[in-house]
Amino acid sequence: LQKWLKIPRGISAVVVMILTIAVIFGLVGWLGYKLFDEIKNLISNWPEMLSSLRDNWTNIVDNFSGMYIAMPDAVQTVIDNAWVNIYKTSVDFVHNIPVVDTAQAVAKALPPGLIWAVMFVLSLYFMVTQKQTVTGFVHKSLGEKSVRKLNEIKSQCVSYLGGYVKAQLILMIIVFMVILVILSLFNV
Repeated sequence: LQKWLKIPRGISAVVVMILTIAVIFGLVGWLGYKLFDEIKNLISNWPEMLSSLRDNWTNIVDNFSGMYIAMPDAVQTVIDNAWVNIYKTSVDFVHNIPVVDTAQAVAKALPPGLIWAVMFVLSLYFMVTQKQTVTGFVHKSLGEKSVRKLNEIKSQCVSYLGGYVKAQLILMIIVFMVILVILSLFNV
């Protein structure tokens, strides 16, 4: 961006950082919108879903009631005791959920998170703008021979990492296609 628009490095760093942050916030906003849309659809379809759930639950209860009545008294007693234990355990669990403690922890974590975000943006800016200075210092400190070896190691690592990522993408595509074909055959 600096060479293409012929602007100073600091300004190009700010532009790139703003664009990156805008893209991140855009993605978060888009995901938030999709989540809101899905919740809105869930709320609008809730009466039909609840009615269907009630009907299905009634059918299940009727089926199990018939089976329960047909069981011997000893089995009915065991089932009743198990049901009472499950009910007590679930009530105790609901009463012991630490909602207040969690809310306090989130409230306490916000200021450090804000400080972290500001420090991240500032350090990112200084790393981008001072890259040439740091590179020059490293070249002077290590010497040209060491820098060439480090560059060779870096290029090999990038080459190997690129090959690994390429292989993983190929495997993912193959697995996706196989699963897609199999699920399509079963109309799923």
